[in-house]
Amino acid sequence: MEADECVLTNGSGNCRSCSNHEQCLNLAIDYYLVQQEVLRRLEEHLAYYFGITLDVVDRVFDQYLTRMGVV
Repeated sequence: MEADECVLTNGSGNCRSCSNHEQCLNLAIDYYLVQQEVLRRLEEHLAYYFGITLDVVDRVFDQYLTRMGVV
């Protein structure tokens, strides 16, 4: 999974290329959605590539749960 600080900062953080908060967040959430569709579960052991804070992973996962209607 790849996500960067753009998912936290509305485009003003460390963004790989687009500086578009929603686009970066949705792209990161797609990693979870593909796992759910293909594996029918979320894999516990994943490699994460992100900015300098674990808040990036938390933000992406929370938004994934919201998109799936869990929270």
